[in-house]
Amino acid sequence: MKTGIPILFLVLNLAVSVCGAAPNAPIIVSFGQNGLLVCSNLTPGTVASVTKSASLNGPWLTDVNGITVATNGSFAVNVGKSGSGVVFYRVLGIPAINPNAGMALIPAGSFTMGDSVGDGLPDAQPINVDISSFYIDTNLVTYS
Repeated sequence: MKTGIPILFLVLNLAVSVCGAAPNAPIIVSFGQNGLLVCSNLTPGTVASVTKSASLNGPWLTDVNGITVATNGSFAVNVGKSGSGVVFYRVLGIPAINPNAGMALIPAGSFTMGDSVGDGLPDAQPINVDISSFYIDTNLVTYS
């Protein structure tokens, strides 16, 4: 089994060399003997998936779907041990963006919106709101 892992790494490196990685493409950082795949360079709070194929030309089959990307832009998922054949993996997700200077990341999360003081206003009942991560300008933007 130890000889299969170096071949897999060679295949992963070859796939990146042949296909050419875009500057902001997701990056497979490591692939362990136990099948643990680690990927980075993704937008925090988004959802990614891992597909696999026996050939660079496909067909590509979904291996793991619905992986939530951590706040550091990476994820780790167990794709299992491959058999004796060559397996290509690719990550489908939203690449991390390089925000312009003056932009701040607001991480995904939840907050309570409404009248939490209890003034008795009927049209401002507290409600929990979930938001996705996004970037916001740190400079004041005015109409004028």
